[in-house]
Amino acid sequence: MKHKRPIILAGILISLIIFNYCFKFGVVDGVSMDPTLKDRQLVFVRRVIINSDFNTGSVVEAVDNEGFVVFKRVKWIKDGKVFLEGDNKPASVDSRKLGAVDISQVKGIVIGDL
Repeated sequence: MKHKRPIILAGILISLIIFNYCFKFGVVDGVSMDPTLKDRQLVFVRRVIINSDFNTGSVVEAVDNEGFVVFKRVKWIKDGKVFLEGDNKPASVDSRKLGAVDISQVKGIVIGDL
């Protein structure tokens, strides 16, 4: 049994490294994505590895043009720019006010909630 312990520990370590590189958790701040995402809701995010990982309609984690991390829905992608919009339009500060973000500002795709 002693000989198997390093193999098991190595497997766990490799799994944690892969998980950390590919996934993360995020916390929604605000009501701009109501009713899809609630304020303070914990979400599971798949990190964007290549910029074609997301589509129109995807809910993404991005850095907006003021430097804030936000969760918004992709309305369109064109010429390296992504137009982001909250589902709760009256409460959302998004691309309608701040302009489209560069595609590199999209950091992940929401794939579930907790």
